[in-house]
Amino acid sequence: LQMIAFLHSIVLLFLFSCFGQAFGRLARFESFNTTTYPLAKCNDGSDAGIYFANSSSSQPTNFMIYLSSGGWCYDAKSCHERFVTNHELMSSTGWGSERNVQGIFDSDYEPLNENSVWVNVPYCSSDGWMGNLDNEEIGFEFRGHEIVKATLELVKERWNVGKGDTVIF
Repeated sequence: LQMIAFLHSIVLLFLFSCFGQAFGRLARFESFNTTTYPLAKCNDGSDAGIYFANSSSSQPTNFMIYLSSGGWCYDAKSCHERFVTNHELMSSTGWGSERNVQGIFDSDYEPLNENSVWVNVPYCSSDGWMGNLDNEEIGFEFRGHEIVKATLELVKERWNVGKGDTVIF
């Protein structure tokens, strides 16, 4: 029985290493324009942004926006510990130009894929997407609200979202 479990694990590792990119969706990163969205910042003041995968349609009608999660920090001690142990949840400085996004982005429902723009918003504000504060006392910004606002405005402007379009948020 242990040998079967071991072989099963080896097969899964092999399949993932060979076909791992097939799971999820490859999305490109774009940071927010600091002139247009000056407050859309991560905790450390680096520019927040979105990962997006364009539709195969020239006129998409569905817009899937997913806000990533990642917990909170609430005082100087918890924020500084979080910055050391989970830097990617407080800063965009280590984010790549592309990311294989998974979960909701794994959809293989064809009508959804043809007409959909997929947007993943990485979490870097440690405030449950609700903050709008530069806390100089502890040295971090909490701009989740501004990141959400910038995301919605950018999606609307970039893809000309209008009447009859569907935004799933």
